Amino acid sequence: MKSLSKIFLRERTFLGALAFFFLLRVTYALTRNLFLSGPDAPNYAKAPLDFVKFGFWSNHIEGAPYYPIGYPVVLWPLAQIGGTKWVMLAQVLQVFLSICTVYFVFKTSQIFMRTELALIVGFFFLFSPAFTPMSGEAMYESVLMFAFYLYLYLILKSQNDLRNHFVLIAAGVMAGVAAVIHPRVIPWILAIQIILLGRIGYRRCAVFFGFFLSPVVLFLIRNKLAHNVWALSTAGDSWMNDIRSAKFGLIFKRGIWNAVHFWSPYSGDAKRGTWLHNFTFYHEIKKITHSTTFVIVLATIFALISIAAWLFGAFLLIKSKNLIGSIVLCVPLLAWITDFLTSGDSRHRLVVMPLLLIGQVSAFSWLQRRYVKNSGYSKAIVV
Repeated sequence: MKSLSKIFLRERTFLGALAFFFLLRVTYALTRNLFLSGPDAPNYAKAPLDFVKFGFWSNHIEGAPYYPIGYPVVLWPLAQIGGTKWVMLAQVLQVFLSICTVYFVFKTSQIFMRTELALIVGFFFLFSPAFTPMSGEAMYESVLMFAFYLYLYLILKSQNDLRNHFVLIAAGVMAGVAAVIHPRVIPWILAIQIILLGRIGYRRCAVFFGFFLSPVVLFLIRNKLAHNVWALSTAGDSWMNDIRSAKFGLIFKRGIWNAVHFWSPYSGDAKRGTWLHNFTFYHEIKKITHSTTFVIVLATIFALISIAAWLFGAFLLIKSKNLIGSIVLCVPLLAWITDFLTSGDSRHRLVVMPLLLIGQVSAFSWLQRRYVKNSGYSKAIVV
C-alpha cells in the first residue's frame, strides 16, 4: 500500500489523469447526441443563438427571465463565431472547464490538507461518473462549478496573501459570474464571506463585494429593461406566491420531497432532475437485481454512510481547521435548504459534491489513523 500510494498520490500522476479525462470526456461528448439531453437543455441551447440574433438587451431570449441567462451569455461568443460547429466548441469548452474545476478543488484542498489527502479528494472527484456526461450537455452546472470553485480557491488564497489585491478582485468577479449563472449560489457566497470576514477584513471585503456586484447589477438592469423584473431569475415566483397565499402546508410538503430529491442519486429512483445519460448508484444496482426494495435499501444505506461521513468530516475539520470545516458544512447545508424551499433536483447536489468529498475524505482519513495501526500508508495521508 505504501508503494502504491507513492505511485498514485503524486501531483504529476494527477495532472496526467486530468489530461486523460479531458480527452475521455471530449470523446464522450462529441460522439453522442448529448448536448440537448438535459432537462433544461432546449432552452439553454437556443438562448445563445437568440443573443447572436437579438443582442444582450433583447426581450426575445429563449427561457428568460425564468432561466438565469449567465450560462447562455458565456456560450454566446461561441455561437457568434462557431457557425454550425458552435455546439462542438461549447462542449469542448465545458469539458475543459470541468477538468479545471477538478484542479481548483485539488488546489483548494491543498491549502488545508496534506498534498496526499488533497490528491485523494481530486481523484475521487475526477473519477465520479456523473461528471463525464454532464460536461457535454447544454446545462449550466459545468460552467457554474468552474466559476464557484475558482472563486473559492481565490478567496481562500487571498486571506493568506493580504497584499495581493488582484486575487481578491478576481475572486469577486468570479463570484459575480457564478451568481448570474445561477443565483442559488448567492447564499453560499455570503456565508463564505462571513466565515472569512475576520481573516479578510471589512475593507477588503467591501472591495470584494464591489467587484462581485458588477456583473450582478449589470444583469439585473438588463432583466429590468428587457422583462421589467428586478431579478436574475423568476424561477422562485411560484414559491413567493405560495408565501403570499399562506400555503405553508403545501410549501412544507413539497419541500420534504425537494429535500429528499437533493440526495436522490444515492437514495432513490433518481429519475427526477437527472440527465438522460447520467449514472446513478440506484441504476447500477438495478442492473443486477429486479428487486426494487433491495435496490432502495442498498442505495439508502450508501446515502446515509455518505451523509454521515461528510458531517463527521466537517466537524473534524471545524475542530482543527475552522475555515474550511465551516465552509464544508455550511455550503452543502445551504444548498439543501435552498432545494427545500424552491425545487429539489439531484443535479443540485452534484454542484456541492467536491465539498462533501473534502469532509468524507477527512472522516475516513481520521478513521484510518485511529484504527489502522502501524500502517506506513496511514502515515502517508495524515491531514
